[in-house]
Amino acid sequence: MFVPSATAPAILTLMQIEPVEVTVSVAEGFYDQVEEGMPALVRTDVYPNREFKGEVYRKSPTINRASRTFEAEIRIPNEERMLRPGMFARVSLNLGDVEGIYIPAKAVVSQPGTTNQYVFVKEGDRVRRVAVETGNRYQDQIRIVSGLDAGQTIITEGIGKLNQGTLVRVVSPSASAQPSEPSGT
Repeated sequence: MFVPSATAPAILTLMQIEPVEVTVSVAEGFYDQVEEGMPALVRTDVYPNREFKGEVYRKSPTINRASRTFEAEIRIPNEERMLRPGMFARVSLNLGDVEGIYIPAKAVVSQPGTTNQYVFVKEGDRVRRVAVETGNRYQDQIRIVSGLDAGQTIITEGIGKLNQGTLVRVVSPSASAQPSEPSGT
């Protein structure tokens, strides 16, 4: 005779895989842009050359205070049953274009113990430390809200060894602050 208890293991677990649902955390700054019914593209490490199309079917009404994100749930048709619960997935939502200056995120240095950030700009054969204000990050690029002008050459390698006025020599094409419009994904 089986007597259920709180410590007894589950006999079985039910999972629905058609359609499959993906939950994604989205930065609070995009809350107004994410809408139920908007299309989403999903990629997995298991099928790297395949995109799965889905749509947002639910948006959390609350924002997590600790992470400053909200959850959006994506529903994806899975007739071929390729997607499985527990798979790692990347979700892309078209949140529009944001114009600005974007540089490699690794070029931005955060000053310990403060919220100050800076980059090293090449001027002649020396570097100058320039305070910057950053915006959203898009993959490996970060938006510079203020502090840089388009076309300035920034240092992206060896920045831990630099100080104001350090003599530098460019050994490979360096990154320049360029205006661009990455898709908000």
